[in-house]
Amino acid sequence: LTGSENMNKVIGIMAHVDAGKTTFSEQLLYKYNSIRSIGRVDYGTSYLDRDETEMKRGITIFAAQAEFTIGNNRYFLVHRDILIFLLKWNVQFLYLIME
Repeated sequence: LTGSENMNKVIGIMAHVDAGKTTFSEQLLYKYNSIRSIGRVDYGTSYLDRDETEMKRGITIFAAQAEFTIGNNRYFLVHRDILIFLLKWNVQFLYLIME
């Protein structure tokens, strides 16, 4: 992942509930020193799931963004539950059809 040229990349992490999105994302952020400690979704200590409802229920509800660097390269991480994404997209799509 390290190269001689500076670059910015966006990484999207999208999966179903309980697939390990937050666990994987926080491990990545921790490995590259973007966060000081790894939180746990089920304990409500996750860095990416910061909303009160997410902490209370222990699930990802809203999209979260984070950033880390490797060498001179910046990576932007977008973390999202695919089911909520698909439901929102379908509602917007149906609205466009019915309009």
